[in-house]
Amino acid sequence: MMKTFVMVRETSKIILLVAFIMNYTLLKAQTNEFSVHAAGGFSTFGYDLLQGKKTDGFGGNLGLGYTYLFNSTWGLGTGLEIGYYNTRLKLDATTSIIPDLTNDYGYGYYLQTTLNEYTEKQSAIFLNIPLMLQFQTPLSLGKFFYLRAGGKIGIPFSAKATIHDGSLTNTAIYPDLGMAISEPKFMGLGTFDDRYATETLGFKLAYSAAVEAGVKWLLKNRAALYTGFYFDYGLNDIRKDKDKTFIRQNALDPENFATNSALIAKDFMDKVAPLSTGIRLRLTFGQRQRNKYRYDDGREFHVPTHDLPLISINNQGTNSTSNSTPNRNAVTKPDSISALHYAMAQTAEDRRQQAALITEAQQPVSGFALEAVMTSKMRKQLEAVVTLMKQDPNITILIEGHTCDIGSHAYNVELGRRRAYVTRAFLITQGINPKRISIISKAETEPLVPNTSERNRQKNRRVEIVVIND
Repeated sequence: MMKTFVMVRETSKIILLVAFIMNYTLLKAQTNEFSVHAAGGFSTFGYDLLQGKKTDGFGGNLGLGYTYLFNSTWGLGTGLEIGYYNTRLKLDATTSIIPDLTNDYGYGYYLQTTLNEYTEKQSAIFLNIPLMLQFQTPLSLGKFFYLRAGGKIGIPFSAKATIHDGSLTNTAIYPDLGMAISEPKFMGLGTFDDRYATETLGFKLAYSAAVEAGVKWLLKNRAALYTGFYFDYGLNDIRKDKDKTFIRQNALDPENFATNSALIAKDFMDKVAPLSTGIRLRLTFGQRQRNKYRYDDGREFHVPTHDLPLISINNQGTNSTSNSTPNRNAVTKPDSISALHYAMAQTAEDRRQQAALITEAQQPVSGFALEAVMTSKMRKQLEAVVTLMKQDPNITILIEGHTCDIGSHAYNVELGRRRAYVTRAFLITQGINPKRISIISKAETEPLVPNTSERNRQKNRRVEIVVIND
């Protein structure tokens, strides 16, 4: 009873810890992935059988998961899963001995048990709690390689052994008297055929190292499908008892003795630990905290939700406009600055400096990873835009959000829009009036360079600032 209470208490602590981690990361995460998964393959108990033959069984697990993505490359995952493990063994003809016994007349003897055709199936269900570090990197359009590594805590839910004694012979051997007795049966002696029994197994918490690798496929509506191979390796011996005698005698009814599982009987195996490997499918549903973004240094900010003129790209790649949107054809280029802006400049030097500032402001701002996280280098580059707009309050700008070719067109339209939003939000924090800033998502339709390498894709993940004539 006390052991059960301790197990429940420790299990409750672990579950509360996982709940705390999930709740904390939900509050802090820039992007979350919630998932359901199923896995199948060899799911067994790993041990070296000292005699006989072991057959690993098939099993698997089902579960729910949550991953906190630090950025587009790294994340931390946890969750809950139910795992099923099973193994079969068949022992060779063998002998087991219970020493130092005394009969009712005070004579010392030992009980020798000879086994033939002994088979056993061991099965268990564990509640597993993983903690996994995730790495991912793009392979091609909408496809990533991913690697997850970490550990799991397994809480035993149920465990049993189904035993079949094909033929078992008990013999009482009296060394001092020089004789062996194999009867009567009511004393538990003799040959017993086709005995079946089911024994409950006592297991401890299981600690496992876990690794998983495969391909992540981007789907619509922020969903993704992970397909990969996994391997879980148990680190500790999960048996509570491991030095029991093979035969469990019944003093009140000797003929109805019991057979202990080979898992807990001494001299049959050394260490028992869960072991599983196979294929896992995980379906994830991504969620971003609404209007909330994070700089690379960890500082958070919210994107304002003013009704601004927006431009997006439809599935045909053409512009669709809501409200009044600046015309790209009216862009002020450094080599054709409007007469109005020149007239505002008092000297030729002022005009030269403003032209240089416009040139600098309109340089592509690259450096995005696969998300919309702005780096300190990018913020430094945008200082030219802040300076330009503060010097000339008549200037308005259009921010274009661009992506590489990874992901679906719909996903890239949204990603380009988020990059433009992040840039606009930074400019607002620097004191620029939101009404002077419009945005557009170009998605993957206007790459600077061909998307033929990761280096080129990094250049294409960018925003561009277009200075508009007043």
